[in-house]
Amino acid sequence: MEKKPIKMSSITKTKLSGIGGWLILFIADLILLPFNSVFRIVQAAELKDPLGSTPVLDIPIMYFTVTQIGYSVLFVAALVLIVLFFRKSKAFVPLAISERLFRITTVVLLTLAAFPVERMRSSLLVNCFISVGLSVGCIMYYKRSNRVKNTFVK
Repeated sequence: MEKKPIKMSSITKTKLSGIGGWLILFIADLILLPFNSVFRIVQAAELKDPLGSTPVLDIPIMYFTVTQIGYSVLFVAALVLIVLFFRKSKAFVPLAISERLFRITTVVLLTLAAFPVERMRSSLLVNCFISVGLSVGCIMYYKRSNRVKNTFVK
């Protein structure tokens, strides 16, 4: 019996562009980031007593400084990135990657600053690992995704 070769139909790849796929999740994260930043700043301010230290938890001042500066910068960066995202600007991708790297740096510095406080250690470590993991995944997506390359071209 003679075997005939199987013909494969030619599948044409469509050019992915526009807001869709994983980009929807990333814009949701960007829209929530300003609210999260304000929440983190207020939360840190509530831990701080009027004299500038926290006698209950003995949290170092560096924790409050990094929180205020880091989340203020992330607040502004998120607003700029939201505008660039909806304009589909070419500048969005490098700035989004920079924002993710800054976010990793902020979370790692917060973890290191408050690491001596036993009551905060576990929650900060979990937050650090989740933030670093999600940020690395997001950066990889921005660099490799065809949808990202085809969407942000203006």
